[in-house]
Amino acid sequence: MLGHFALAGELLQNLAVVNGRMLWVGSLSTLYGDYEPVDPELVDGYSPWRAYVQSKVATTVLGLEADRRLRAAGVPASSVVAHPGYAISGRTIGVRGVNEPSRTKRFIDNLQTPIAQSKDRGARSLVRALIDPEVGGGELWGPRFGVHGAPHRGTPGKLTRSRELGERLWEYCENATRVRWPFEKAARARRRFR
Repeated sequence: MLGHFALAGELLQNLAVVNGRMLWVGSLSTLYGDYEPVDPELVDGYSPWRAYVQSKVATTVLGLEADRRLRAAGVPASSVVAHPGYAISGRTIGVRGVNEPSRTKRFIDNLQTPIAQSKDRGARSLVRALIDPEVGGGELWGPRFGVHGAPHRGTPGKLTRSRELGERLWEYCENATRVRWPFEKAARARRRFR
């Protein structure tokens, strides 16, 4: 989350010049349970699942908050969030050195066919969210049926739409990374190159 935040802030003026779009990779997991990142570093109560979901909640919140701030500052760039659904290796075409699941992994993953899809199909929502001119800032994209399906605009979970949480996480990221997004410069950058 912090790396994404810092990189997006550093690239903001360049994105503004080309009317660019930033993509934040979320997860279907943000729709289930209350994993508010009260303790972003998980000093207390660490578990791998909690760390994963909390990081995806934070990423989604920041993606939506970024779009609100971009619009408020008049920056000609947008921010969207997308997730791949339940995309697994065993349902994905084998590529040497990239995706080489064992026969056992393929067997087990293929048992999940009704609820899973290949990673290349999961990537379709992310690619569409990034390049489709019809996609608007502040949107969430994922598979039509949540875990699988064609790209579809969805509704972010209630927690991830919280403006208060967005402001709190934004401030946390600014302090942790020491990166302040140059909204004013980015808003002027596009006008300079017209």
